[in-house]
Amino acid sequence: MIDELARLRRRTLLIATSVLFVGGAIFAEGATIKVTIKGVERESGNVQVSLVTKEQFLLRRKLKKAHMGKNKSATIAPMSFAFKNVEPGDYAFQVMHDENGNGKFDVSKMGLPVEKWGMSRNPKVRFRPPGWDATKFTVANSGEEVRLEINLRYR
Repeated sequence: MIDELARLRRRTLLIATSVLFVGGAIFAEGATIKVTIKGVERESGNVQVSLVTKEQFLLRRKLKKAHMGKNKSATIAPMSFAFKNVEPGDYAFQVMHDENGNGKFDVSKMGLPVEKWGMSRNPKVRFRPPGWDATKFTVANSGEEVRLEINLRYR
């Protein structure tokens, strides 16, 4: 009878442990990325924030196919965006202040930006757009919280 009770306890403990382990795997969440955007000068149009992979980086026409994207009405105060359940990997943020609300990143005839923009890690820019390595950041673990600040600028 004592042996039977000990086996029943072990079996119950094994089942409970399995349920907790499997349940934890099922309900595990990805990382959360919180981004603060600064430098909006006018409360017109909206601010578009796109989380992209290396394959999506600087593809203006495919920006709508970003890994994740958010869009809010522009405010002069620092703007906050949260991206939840992001899987581990390398990413970059591309941000634009679409002041005229046309859904496009407007450039001059010379190809220079006429609307404010920014990228993760606030890279230095000289005569061409920054590269992937200057803007990428790594999400290492699920459940991690990553905080970034992006400053908008012209050119």
